[in-house]
Amino acid sequence: MNYGDVLVVGGTSDARAICQQLDAAGVPYTVSVATPTGAALAGDIAGQVRCGRLELAEMVAWLREQHTRWVIDASHPYAEVVSRNVQAACEQTGVLLSRYQRPDQIDSLTHPLLHYVDSIADACALIHGMGDRVLLTTGSKDLALWRRRAAGKNAAGPRAAGTGSGATVRGFRFWRR
Repeated sequence: MNYGDVLVVGGTSDARAICQQLDAAGVPYTVSVATPTGAALAGDIAGQVRCGRLELAEMVAWLREQHTRWVIDASHPYAEVVSRNVQAACEQTGVLLSRYQRPDQIDSLTHPLLHYVDSIADACALIHGMGDRVLLTTGSKDLALWRRRAAGKNAAGPRAAGTGSGATVRGFRFWRR
């Protein structure tokens, strides 16, 4: 076996745990992450780390070039585009696909200020009827959409993992407590 035989699509602590299990079993693999933060999260795994987003055509090409036999999709639960591309790439190449599904804990959370929505568009519509300050806990990939759809808010404080402590996001005003 070589490192390309097994591809773990990751960038999460769940993906790291899967990589550690592959390490313990002596299975060579490559873990693919979208960002340098995901690469850092991989830590000291034995597999190879591939960093950078892949579009569908690139993913298909990579699977073929590496002669990949098994893909484990352990991407973030909200990384829907990645999961759709992984599924399509595996279908096109005939590669076995396993999807790790993180246990859902969000439904057990209750709070009078917690609102459930089905999309970013729904969330943006909801916040227009609320106060001036909104805490966004979202991926950095979605910030531009928030900026466009949440126009008119006096302040929005996004918390985006992986942007670094000195990140600047145009269109958002940050405040200090």
